[in-house]
Amino acid sequence: MSRAKQKYYVVWKGVQPGIYHTWTDCMLQIKGYEGAIYKSFDSHEDAVSAYNNSPWSYIGHTAKKNDDPSKNKIKPYITESLAVDAACSGNPGNMEYRGVMLKQDRSFFV
Repeated sequence: MSRAKQKYYVVWKGVQPGIYHTWTDCMLQIKGYEGAIYKSFDSHEDAVSAYNNSPWSYIGHTAKKNDDPSKNKIKPYITESLAVDAACSGNPGNMEYRGVMLKQDRSFFV
């Protein structure tokens, strides 16, 4: 039975910035902390080096890219919508309204 490889977690921005030896300890520092910045490392030396430098030198370097373009498409929540606008020429004046059915790219005036 193989043991899981030891990870080290650097928290640059969190409740208590530092280097943590377990995901649980790291999570306690970042959970609910808005804008938390953290990353895992395979060695203690890499974690110490990272902690002493800018997080932007490390964030995103090992992120896996999604090579399937169909998964990058945003699925719409709204199947149909109407955008409207109105304008008045003078006060009081003539009113003009315009509506656009977004899905059909069709506009109409009132």
